[in-house]
Amino acid sequence: MGALKIALEAGFDGQHVVVSVDGEVALDEPALRTRLQTGYARLLEIPASGGTRSLEVSVDGVRRLSKDVDTESAGAVRVNRAPDGRLTAVTGGDLPGYL
Repeated sequence: MGALKIALEAGFDGQHVVVSVDGEVALDEPALRTRLQTGYARLLEIPASGGTRSLEVSVDGVRRLSKDVDTESAGAVRVNRAPDGRLTAVTGGDLPGYL
């Protein structure tokens, strides 16, 4: 069985963050912060046997991010918080070497 990797990266500055996959909470962090030295906040690995998974990321005061992820073609999702507060997600590709 493979894993869906969810990398929470830039822009998190002490907000309450909740990550859910297929409606189940995978992370509930009251004060998530990005490490400035690496641009990385947290890495989650969710067991996935293929198919589409529904990802939701909620951050206090920000519009919720919802994204369907095909785990067969994209084993990783990189989530960032833009300077305007918006959440963005990029699927596929390689994760940075420090993850």
